[in-house]
Amino acid sequence: ESKRSGVIMYSYNMTDIDFEEDDSDLITVLNAEDNFGHTVTITNPDVPSEEIPHHIYGYVKFNYDADDETAFLADAQEYYDEHKQSRINITVHFANLSDIKKYQQFLDLDDYEVGDTIMIYHKELDIYYSNLEIISKTYDVVAQKTAEIQVGSFKHAITRK
Repeated sequence: ESKRSGVIMYSYNMTDIDFEEDDSDLITVLNAEDNFGHTVTITNPDVPSEEIPHHIYGYVKFNYDADDETAFLADAQEYYDEHKQSRINITVHFANLSDIKKYQQFLDLDDYEVGDTIMIYHKELDIYYSNLEIISKTYDVVAQKTAEIQVGSFKHAITRK
């Protein structure tokens, strides 16, 4: 089954938007080590910037049963990738605009499911996020239409067989 992509734009099919951003786990520099003495530092080269004026440091130590530097480097990179940006959650409430000609290109958004990727755009609030996954969907069974969706970031865990 293939994933789908779409666009949600305010004033076309959005009646309300709830936006949450959590940067409590955000890091821009990761210092990682393992129990065999391997170390690595991963740094975001785009910091400092207007959004992040200074580096935010993080530290993690991995413990392994056997000395495997390749696994350590992969785990450190995956950990950094999970923490290099803020967690975003956006709940979008849809309007019933099916009779409006300008809305015809957005009608199939009701068919999007959890796991599909969309872009959220709201000019007045200066919100533009792409490649966000749909993480929940509320469906009105009486009206037989999608009432709202929630898009954002899942927290992933590092696991190994």
